[in-house]
Order: sequence, then C-alpha cells, then structure tokens
Amino acid sequence: MICTNEIHKKIYNGMKKACEVVKKTYGPNGRKIIIDNGIIDISCDGYTVLNNIYLEDRIENIGVILLKNAAMSIKDNIGDGTTSTIILITEMCRVIQKYDFMNIDINNIIKIIKNIFNIKINNYIMNLPKSLNDKYMKMLYNICYTVSNDLEITDIICNARKEIVESGTLICRPTFKEKLYYEIHKGAYLERGYVSSLLADNGKIIMNNAYVLILNDDIKNVNELENIIYDIKKTKEDILIIANSFAKEVIDYMIYLKINYKYNICGIISPEYGYNSKEVLEDIATYLNINIITLKNVNIKENYNKAEYIEITDKTTFIRSTNTNINKLNNRIEYLKGKKENEFIRKRISLLKGELGIIYIPYNNELDYNLNKEKIVNTINTCEKAINYGVIYGGGITLDIVSKEIIKDIDKIKEDNNLSEVCIEILKGIVETFSIIKEILLGNNYMS
Repeated sequence: MICTNEIHKKIYNGMKKACEVVKKTYGPNGRKIIIDNGIIDISCDGYTVLNNIYLEDRIENIGVILLKNAAMSIKDNIGDGTTSTIILITEMCRVIQKYDFMNIDINNIIKIIKNIFNIKINNYIMNLPKSLNDKYMKMLYNICYTVSNDLEITDIICNARKEIVESGTLICRPTFKEKLYYEIHKGAYLERGYVSSLLADNGKIIMNNAYVLILNDDIKNVNELENIIYDIKKTKEDILIIANSFAKEVIDYMIYLKINYKYNICGIISPEYGYNSKEVLEDIATYLNINIITLKNVNIKENYNKAEYIEITDKTTFIRSTNTNINKLNNRIEYLKGKKENEFIRKRISLLKGELGIIYIPYNNELDYNLNKEKIVNTINTCEKAINYGVIYGGGITLDIVSKEIIKDIDKIKEDNNLSEVCIEILKGIVETFSIIKEILLGNNYMS
C-alpha cells in the first residue's frame, strides 16, 4: 500500500526525469537528442523528445503523461513555448510538493499565477512595436536568431517574412540545390501545373483576363469538354480548367485547339486528394468568387468569373479580378483559422490571402534534411507568433523578462489577493525558479 505523499513524490520524480532530458534541447544552443523508437531519429525539439519518453515505473510515468498533456495543450492553442511549459510545470511541482496539499488551495494559486502572467505579458506586448519598421525587424531578427542560432536561416526567414508582409505564410520544401533559398509567390499558389507541355510556350503559359472553370469531376471525353467550353470558345478568350482528371483524348483535343485555332486553353489536375482536394477547390472558388460546377450543371453566367492574371508552369499562380466577394473571402479565412493549425491549413490560408513564401531546404540526406527542417519550422513558428501577438522573444527570454517584473510586485500581489503565508511562499518559490530558464540558455547566449 502506497500513501498519498509517496505517490505525489513518485509522480514528481517521473516529471523530473523527463524534464532532465527535455531541457537539454532548450534554447538556441539546445542539444540534439537521439531517439531510438524502432527507427533511429535525432531531434532538438522538446515536444518531440517528450512524446518518445516512457518510464518503466507506472506511477512515475503518470508524471510524464501529465507533462505530455500540458505540452499538447500549449502546442494546440499557442503553437510555441512547449519546452518552457515542461520546465516550468516541473519546477512548480518541485516547490509545491514540499508542502502539505491538505493545507493549501492549489487551484487558487494556479488561478492567481495565470492571472498575473496574463496581465504582465499583455502589458509587455502592448508596449512592443507592431509595424514592420527597422526597429521591429531588428527585434524579429533577434528572435529568429535566438531560436535557430544560425545566421543563414535567420537571414532567409526574416527577408522572406518582410517581402510577404503580414498577410502571407511561410512553408518548407526540399530541394536538390546545395544552398538554402526562398521564393515569394504573389496570388493564389497551387503546386500543380499544366497537363501537357505542348500547351505551353517555352515551358510557360500566361493568361490574362481568363475564364476559370473548376470541376469536382473527371473529364472523360471530348463531348464533355465541348459541353463546358462551348459558349466561351466562340469568343476565343483564355480558358483554364481545373478537374480531377483529364482523359488522353481530352488533352489531345486541347492541344489541337491550341495549335490549329490559337486558343489559349489549359487544364490542370485538382490539387491534393479526396476530401482535401474538395476543400482546396472550395478555397480557389472563394478566392476567384466563382462556383464549382459539375458536368450536369454548366452555366457560364452563374458559375464563371475571370482571373486577372494566371501563370502556369509546373506550378500555377492566380491573381484574382477586382470582382471579389471580400466578406465571403474573410469568412472562409476565419473558418480555416478555427481548425487545428498545421502546414496544410497555413498553406490554404495563404492561398486565400494571396501571398506565399516557400523556403527550400537542401536535401543532401534524410537525416540532415529533417534536422534542418525541424530547426527552420520552429523558427518560422516563433516568428509567426511574434508577428501575430506582438514581438515576443523566443527561447524563454520573454518569460525571463516577465518573471523579473512579477518578483518585484510579489508583496503587492500578496495584499491584493489576501494570500496566506504558505501560499505566498509557494508563489514566490515558483516565480524564483524561473531563473532556471536563464541558466539553461547557456549563459544568455542570445543577441541583444
């Protein structure tokens, strides 16, 4: 039979063991951890490392599970600061487990801590610049360097972010080139190109004021294609067709129209697959202010709108016309923001906003690529949070700054909240343990 105090100690011991491993990854000079989970992997991401920790003692493993749940909540709701959370929760438990749980109101203390941090961090954010001026960009540069500890990555991300201003999104892709580089795409960007190079002139198709026809369907024969383009074909205006697939005879017929009748016509296959494909088609339709059609429902006046400019290579970029329903567009963006954030969602939002930055990472071998991608993604995430919520330093620096302010006001907090001596000692002990953040940052190795 194990008493309650012993259970609490064992749970804390599990948290402590996990934290000892995770905190090695913390800060700009965080170490890489080798993960042997059947397949050897290397990671410097605290959240990834924590999710691969399992302890033999079942009670100690409860402490690890508690940390995983807390880190998952932070990742889902904020997207950054998971390693800070792991360290701070472990330190908080270290202080609290010294006291008799029956004599203190833990929930009240936690509530007070949350309120204090919300006030202090909000005040801190309110005093920070939020426009892309020189001071702002210098702070953003320092943040990116703090997270990546790499000047090349910092330069790439900051330069790309400045070009797409606040509305765009950065994503990563592999490349077989030797150096890291980025591309900026203005307009809606799809990673799909023309169905045949014979439709292109010198590898590129340019369309101006072009009709865009979106079908959540397959075009299986020439009659189906003719039924769709019959009315438009008379005017010889540019036509882009997006469909799930094109039969060979349909592609051959488009080439025939291109070569013999000088029609500027092209087809591209729907992006993504299955449900994701349907969702992205809805995004494109919203961006261009048109409706998705089927082979049984073809009405040019009701369903078609024009794109001001389209450029097609092995990728496709749209610039929408001025005839766009802004409210419908904003509602679609808000709908996507309500979903769980990941790269696919961010890419879809950037399609609707009309700006996308792609950072290409050299693919020399899988291990190096994965390590570089992880570092770049972490830096991008921190950079995005800084822009969305005000410039907030990563790597625990914000926490260090805010905790100093809390320590200064500890007596005032005691008076305002009418706390007992035991509670105030616990609160003070928790806040003072934030100095561990500074120690882990390896001698404050960040740019000031």
